Amino acid sequence: MTAAEFSTFDRIVTYDQPANLTDTVSLQIGSIGTIDFSLALEGIRAVEVFAFEAGNTITTGDGDDTIYGSDASDTLNGGKGNDTLYGSMNYGSLGRDILNGGDGDDTIYARSKYAIVNGGAGSDIIIAGTVSKIDGGAGVDRLRTSGDISKISISGVEILEAVKQITITAAQLSSFEWIGAGLYDEETGGTYWLSGAGSVDLTQALGGVRKVNVHTSADGNTVTAGDLDDQLYGNAGDDILNGGAGDDEFWDNYSVDDNDTFNGNDGNDHITAWGRNDTVNGGNGNDFLAISRLGGRVVTAIGGSGWDIMVANGDMKGLTVSEVEVLDVDGESITATTTQLSSFERITNYDSHGPATYSVTIFISGSGAINFSKALQDVGAVVVTLSADGNTVTGGARADTFIAGAKSDTVNGGGGADTASYAAATVGVTLNLANNALNAGGAAGDSYSSVENIIGSRYDDSLTGNTANNTLDGGLGTDTLAGGLGNDTYILDSTSDTIVEKADEGTDLVRSSISYALIGNIENLTLTGTSDIDGTGNGLVNIITGNAGRNILDGGSGADTLIGGAGNDTYVVDSSSDKIIEKTGGGMDIARSSVSYTIAGNVENLTLTGTSNINGTGSSLINVIIGNAGDNILDGGTGTDTLIGGLGNDTYLIDRAGDKAIENAGEGIDLVRASVSYVLSGNLENLTLSGTADITAAGNELANVITGNSGGNTLSGGDGDDILIGGAGYDDLRGGAGLDTASYAGATKAVIASLVDTSYNSNDASGDFYRSIENLIGTNYADRLTGNTAANVLDGGDGDDVLIGGAGADTLIGGSGMDRASYAGANKGVMASLSDVSVNTQDAKGDTYASIENLTGTSFADRLIGNAAANTLDGSYGDDILTGGGGADKLVGGSGADRASYAGATRGVTASLSDASVNTQDARGDIYFSIENLTGSSFADRLTGNAGDNTLDGGDGDDILIGGAGADRLIGGNGIDRASYAGASKGVMANLSDAAVNTQDAKGDTYSSIENLTGSSFADRLTGNTGENTLDGGDGNDVLAGGAGVDKLIGGHGSDIFDFNSLSESGPTSIGRDVIVDFTASSGDRIDLSSIDANSNAVGNQAFIFIGNGSFSGQAGQLRYQEKGSNTYIYADVNGDKSADFSIQLDEAMALQKDDFML
Repeated sequence: MTAAEFSTFDRIVTYDQPANLTDTVSLQIGSIGTIDFSLALEGIRAVEVFAFEAGNTITTGDGDDTIYGSDASDTLNGGKGNDTLYGSMNYGSLGRDILNGGDGDDTIYARSKYAIVNGGAGSDIIIAGTVSKIDGGAGVDRLRTSGDISKISISGVEILEAVKQITITAAQLSSFEWIGAGLYDEETGGTYWLSGAGSVDLTQALGGVRKVNVHTSADGNTVTAGDLDDQLYGNAGDDILNGGAGDDEFWDNYSVDDNDTFNGNDGNDHITAWGRNDTVNGGNGNDFLAISRLGGRVVTAIGGSGWDIMVANGDMKGLTVSEVEVLDVDGESITATTTQLSSFERITNYDSHGPATYSVTIFISGSGAINFSKALQDVGAVVVTLSADGNTVTGGARADTFIAGAKSDTVNGGGGADTASYAAATVGVTLNLANNALNAGGAAGDSYSSVENIIGSRYDDSLTGNTANNTLDGGLGTDTLAGGLGNDTYILDSTSDTIVEKADEGTDLVRSSISYALIGNIENLTLTGTSDIDGTGNGLVNIITGNAGRNILDGGSGADTLIGGAGNDTYVVDSSSDKIIEKTGGGMDIARSSVSYTIAGNVENLTLTGTSNINGTGSSLINVIIGNAGDNILDGGTGTDTLIGGLGNDTYLIDRAGDKAIENAGEGIDLVRASVSYVLSGNLENLTLSGTADITAAGNELANVITGNSGGNTLSGGDGDDILIGGAGYDDLRGGAGLDTASYAGATKAVIASLVDTSYNSNDASGDFYRSIENLIGTNYADRLTGNTAANVLDGGDGDDVLIGGAGADTLIGGSGMDRASYAGANKGVMASLSDVSVNTQDAKGDTYASIENLTGTSFADRLIGNAAANTLDGSYGDDILTGGGGADKLVGGSGADRASYAGATRGVTASLSDASVNTQDARGDIYFSIENLTGSSFADRLTGNAGDNTLDGGDGDDILIGGAGADRLIGGNGIDRASYAGASKGVMANLSDAAVNTQDAKGDTYSSIENLTGSSFADRLTGNTGENTLDGGDGNDVLAGGAGVDKLIGGHGSDIFDFNSLSESGPTSIGRDVIVDFTASSGDRIDLSSIDANSNAVGNQAFIFIGNGSFSGQAGQLRYQEKGSNTYIYADVNGDKSADFSIQLDEAMALQKDDFML
């Protein structure tokens, strides 16, 4: 509707909602007019009014209304609610809006240039651009603005929010009680450009922000910041900028015409001052004062408390400074008095990361003393020009240069390599760093300490160093230079200059622009300039460096380093330690060497001199390398080279088809090493291929050694006994006439190589094909080499090799490692002995061994014999006999019933199939795999079986045979031999006369030539035979029955029974009497006589009558004992003739009771 139409209504209401509810109504005015909704709205919470035409006056009621004005001049009255007024749709429009918020907390958008804003009562938010007038009215009002507001009349507004930056007067800025964060800059409280003169105090106004930026006007301002990290920018006027408690930044406008005062106050402040007559006061904190480009400006700099840094350069004569700890010279020079310089604790040169090692130049103004020893710590070299008035100076820790003044100076260089310079002197100088009393001429009266280097004048100087490392530069004139102790450097420019250097006075250097031969006691020489001059060393280790001209550099007899330049240089090399350094483009150079030498990069030619065996190596250039009369290795490098060997056994390295090797007849045994296909020409003996290409090599009529590369090579030996080394590729090895050898000695992995069937070949031998090859040489690794039916030489080399000679009379050479001669493929069993090859049979017959440790037998019954070393004998299939010999041997029986034999041992052995760790003598260290049987020596052996069925043959000697759990065959052989069950886990029954009754570990055991038995730790029953037996029961309650023969019975621990079954088992005298060694009645031992008939005159088995130690009375069946010496004797009379018919000896004197017997 139009404004007029709206005005005709007394009420504007809505009825489509339930009672007592209110609506928000949107009204659009289509024509110019005045509308007052304050009384017309009923039951409506708020109204939203849009004015599409310009020039309206709109008044709303008590609701929270929104009024949108047009882009022309409107009057918008908000009423009592919290209203929102939009004066214009676009900022900068030319309308003259009047925006009255009325009561309530209103939000007013003033966008037209000439708008007038009245906030009215309440806390209003005014968002305004450049308008005419703003009156916040009652309440706490907020202005959010940007741009230039210096021309706006502002009143009644308590809070200012700057959006980005604004231009404002000092009075305006001071009128606000609070400056907060803008809508688009929540941390920075805005940037303020002051317009016109005036003062601003922000100490109480800043809140809710981290910092504020203030730029003064050209008219000069006084600005006091708050407690934030503020930025204050001075402009062309005379400003007073006061920081607060924060870390503030102060910036001048680079004008030298203004006179500013900067007060940092608290915080670590950064102040940059460029004015003509500025005062800088850092205040508390560690402040940074930038006062560069002094140029005589009058500046007062006060650092205040804290560690303060002042950046300055130029002339400090107008500077008054106090309480500043660090002077940063800012990469340029500074001119200052000694008083000014002494006020600083540090003089440095900072970059963006802090102290840097840049140089600093200081000009001292006027006389006075200065000590830089503490101040100059964070700089590089320092150049100090002393004044014409005379100074006393102490340098810092760096390399300082002191330029002498006209009057007498006293200089202490401090740390570092310091220099005294007289380049500006008007007369010659005599300067002695070791004795200042001798100083004269331009240096008269000067005194130096801790100064190392001297630069002379343009006149005739006498310069003397001290014990330090001195650099003496006489400059023009005829100079005398004496370095003294230390590693000194002399700079020469005239043949009339004289150097004085004594022995043992350091490692010294001459830098010369003329030809020069080092005098004694000087080590190094560097030629300077561009002239064609020469440098010659002496007998010391020299470094001689050429210049850009054509130089002859001869180091002399020491281990020298020769460094050429741009010219065509000649290097004379006479030591293997001599070194040539030549840069790219350094001319056409030649090295003449009497020692082995490799041409340095960028040196073209090499000639070996003398008669020694030396080598010459080229570079990537086209080289001509000429050998001498000795044995030379000539390597041209990668260019198309010419190699001329001469006399001696020479080696030529060929890497291009165009390389030439020139060798005359009678000039030694020579080798060609080629990375291209090559045929040996006349007078060349050997050829080795290099690289990876599939190339060929052919010999000549001589005996050649031809070696391939990692590619697939065809190597042809030609006539002669040749050695062909194929390398890694698939090689065709053609021996030709003679006895030829295929060698894999240089391979990096073990090979399988077979002259019979190459299909099994592996690694470097894989794919190799042999023609007229008789012999093989293996690698340094574990190889498997197989010959053919001819007489072959198989050489395993290093590594654990397997050598299979085949049927011929072969020579098997193991080399280093644990090597094996194998007969696994033979069609009959062999005898093979590492200790005596004369006994070899079948395929082993005629074979000889060198460095062979191990043997492998056939699939048949073999006899393999080791030697004194640690051997592995592997019988493989068949019933084999393995004789290890004296070493710690590994005996592998394989299939079949196999035997480890010690028949040839020179001492008795302990050999155990179950625990070889107990083995001794020849068996010591031996271990067994699939070994069933043992044969002992001719001496006393201890042979132990395992859980299997073993045959233990003791041989000669008194042997102990321990069969273990299986059904064992125990053969004692000659000597007194014992079958032992001491380790059994249960008691055994063992019977030498009837093994069929044996039980437990003894079950199934058979005995041959076994005299004695030892029982277990349990209850055993041991029975002898008709021979003389020793039965030892061990622990447990044992029953020992010796049987016929003179037996020794040992019960051991436990309650033992000594069982006698007939009178014949123990005779009446010592000739046939059994002995019980350890009868102990208290332990329950008993003597069982119950099976013997005590009375031969009566029928049946009569029991004995024990009569103690009394004499026989003539009654049959009496049993008595008698103590004699240390023994006790038991006698029985079975026929009543008062004579003993049966007796037993106890090896201890003791009293016996009836209960000691089973009668």
